[in-house]
Amino acid sequence: NLSPNTIRAYESDLDDFGSAIKDKNRFSPFAVEEYFLALGQRQVKASTVLRKRACLIQFFAFLKKKKLIRQVPVFPPAPKKGKRLPRFVEKNDVLKLINGFDAEVERAATEDKLFLSLRNLALFDILISTGIRISEASQIKMADISFKEKTIIIHGKGKKERVLGLTNAGTISNLKRYLGLRKAYGSEYLFVNRFGNRLSCHGIGEIYKRQCNKVGIPHSSPHYLRHSFATYLLENGADIRSVQELLGHESITTTEIYLEVTWKRKQLVLEKYGLRSEIEKRSKKARK
Repeated sequence: NLSPNTIRAYESDLDDFGSAIKDKNRFSPFAVEEYFLALGQRQVKASTVLRKRACLIQFFAFLKKKKLIRQVPVFPPAPKKGKRLPRFVEKNDVLKLINGFDAEVERAATEDKLFLSLRNLALFDILISTGIRISEASQIKMADISFKEKTIIIHGKGKKERVLGLTNAGTISNLKRYLGLRKAYGSEYLFVNRFGNRLSCHGIGEIYKRQCNKVGIPHSSPHYLRHSFATYLLENGADIRSVQELLGHESITTTEIYLEVTWKRKQLVLEKYGLRSEIEKRSKKARK
């Protein structure tokens, strides 16, 4: 039940390990330890090392189960993964993105350009409105949308499904406008390219990158929209369990990191606009 992205990552991990040991005449009992030592020297991120470690543990367990090896090699201790706060897109920048996509719809001179600009607007409106992953957006099928119920079925990680609401009238309107031109394409997937093939995660990323460059948003990725979705929900009073369900997180621990983001933002607001801070600023000015 792993996602295609995880499978590709594990394939890459096995290739990397294979490349590291291919010049040796035989597999050394210390090959695994030497490999992870080399990863440390290459300054590979802790999250990547943890994934490679999980991949190889499963791989050697598989080999032992198939009786292709006698015992599983010893693995070094797992590195500690540093906690990084999620990055998000500010509200003004979200508005810039939507307005930018909207402007492209207005400027579209041909039906082909209108189709692509309407698709981009509908796609990123849904990403902003639901907080889904781009891999999930890529997998949405026509049959997953219900305008009658105002719902959308999301196919998440581990082949788990969740139902999200289409609660914003603007989002529904943009989606319907796109579907008006989408009829000419026979694919079962909702978001397609000009050839009628499913729009890939890479394709979504490229569209987002181009739009960010156009409207002047530096160093951003479409996953930041998901972080923004969660952060603003919590800031506006949503309970963390509901946010967990909307995001499709298996563990609430994953969702809790957004609480830390909202707390830091509240601290900044207090420092900048709080009454006590304002009194202190006035006192400093008076002393000068």
